[in-house]
Amino acid sequence: MRYSTWIYILVCTTLSLSLVACNNRLSGGAPVSGSLSAGGGGGGTQQVIIRTMNTQLDLLWVIDDSGFQAGPQSILTGSLGPTYSYLASQGWDLHMAVVGTDAYMADPLLANYNSVNAPLAQFKSPSSNFIVTQNTLNLSSVFDANLSIGQTGNNDDRAFSSFRTALNSSLNSGFLRSTSFLGIFILSDQDDFSGNGRGSDVIPQHSYSDPNLEPLSVYTSYLDGLTGTTGNSRRYSVSAIDVPDNTCLTTRLMTNVYAIIGMRYSQLAASTNGVIGDLCDSDYTPDMATISNQWAILATQIFVTVPPSNLNVVNVTVNGVTVNQDPANGWTFNTNSNSFQFHGTSIPKYGAAINITYMP
Repeated sequence: MRYSTWIYILVCTTLSLSLVACNNRLSGGAPVSGSLSAGGGGGGTQQVIIRTMNTQLDLLWVIDDSGFQAGPQSILTGSLGPTYSYLASQGWDLHMAVVGTDAYMADPLLANYNSVNAPLAQFKSPSSNFIVTQNTLNLSSVFDANLSIGQTGNNDDRAFSSFRTALNSSLNSGFLRSTSFLGIFILSDQDDFSGNGRGSDVIPQHSYSDPNLEPLSVYTSYLDGLTGTTGNSRRYSVSAIDVPDNTCLTTRLMTNVYAIIGMRYSQLAASTNGVIGDLCDSDYTPDMATISNQWAILATQIFVTVPPSNLNVVNVTVNGVTVNQDPANGWTFNTNSNSFQFHGTSIPKYGAAINITYMP
């Protein structure tokens, strides 16, 4: 115990040590690693990470506002109680906003752009609470109203280019922060067919062979640039509740003949550590629990430049309490992203003090 205390004081007060993570207040930021000589043994250099977990979470909800969407919107708002409670219990610095799947029509680069559509880029809110935070009064009722955007939007809906248009718009300034984790959520019973080279409502609307269809790499590159992150250390993810398979498609076609399996949603989710839920479920609570848990894991992970050589001798504490290596309610090390990830009851709340020591 004395040795641990000595290390903590030495690391945080001795400028000559090569520790870049001491009292780091970034949310899931760039890879960090601190080192000091552990002495004795095999002459290795002990890695020490000390961080205050001031998590910023920016959540953009892209909601299909074309025809026949009242049902999914109602199920979503009726399923979010536990999600609201979980986010509040963690105390994270929260931004949440809503945009429709026809926001892309406000992009001046669209082939048949009409300036009358410029307001479509703005976040939706009947009460003008365009960016909901953890301090918003009556958060759940306000955000439920924001999500209930109706079904009178354009039927040529394009979720990917709509989130790009919204995030680029000066109408929504202040939403995305430079050190936040960006979680994008999509609710739709159609796939994405984004491509500014094809104007809105130009036939064919749903063609995977259309030369104007933008590849998924356009959107991962866009989000990489927007967040300043890339590859396995990306500080964003895209998740969706959509039509995931033929079983749901058969059911959904009885309500909306334009329903399509969300193939591109699944592909973008897979490449950004997102989650896919089933739009045909009568209750989205389990899907939203999985999605919000994934946000939590990704937003609080701690990247390192030098991975541990032996996970059995890693020591992790949160607020001075030892956290065990446990994929259910402890920590794990993700070798793909070189990051320590927290799970279940061990996911750090806002302001938690994290201390990790290990040998490389």
